[in-house]
Amino acid sequence: MSVLFRKSAVLSVAVRGFRLLLATMAAAATTANADVSLQMPTPTLESLSSGASISSTPEGDFFSYYELAIGYSLYSWDVPEYTNRLGNTDSEEYASALTYQIEYGFSWRSWLYAGATLSLWSDMEDEVERSSNGLQGISAGWHAKASLPFAFARPYVGYGQHCWAAELQLSSGSATAEGDAKVDGCSGVLRTGVAFTINYPNVSSLYLEYSRSHLDFITANGVSIGFRGAF
Repeated sequence: MSVLFRKSAVLSVAVRGFRLLLATMAAAATTANADVSLQMPTPTLESLSSGASISSTPEGDFFSYYELAIGYSLYSWDVPEYTNRLGNTDSEEYASALTYQIEYGFSWRSWLYAGATLSLWSDMEDEVERSSNGLQGISAGWHAKASLPFAFARPYVGYGQHCWAAELQLSSGSATAEGDAKVDGCSGVLRTGVAFTINYPNVSSLYLEYSRSHLDFITANGVSIGFRGAF
């Protein structure tokens, strides 16, 4: 009972103290209103929604960013001369794949970007008797790019390194040896594109990009569309 009595006494003192604080603040506000007329803006739906939303405008010179992209890649490589399905003599073969890519890194004032990249190449044809070549694989690496931070369209160019493991899905009439179907290694990758700002000066943007790389003896060219945002 004594413990309960002490707790009740403490709570009572705290309540009285809080009431005294409120009374003091009210008296001070009354005095201030007698000297200065305060004009408070009436809250609107727009002001409430803007205050509740999370801005994608970074604070400070450095901020973290992320990218999500999907694209289409075309691969080509040299082979001994052969007759293709159209009856023409050819010395190159081709494959294609869908590309999924994510990137996370850091930027300085939307001028310079540097981040880690993970890409997945997915074959678009799933048949036993294939009519065209495909490629499946994965790559991971780093990439740095420089951008011109114009208001709405921001061209950029960049370079990076990635390590990859991929496998060609050869058609029934392919001139490529089965032993050359699997490739792995590391190489450089060149990327260039333009980003379109969604809501200037926010860094959120949609971008179109072209990339070029080599996977061993395979030349890879890709185009993609993606979204860039900031944390």
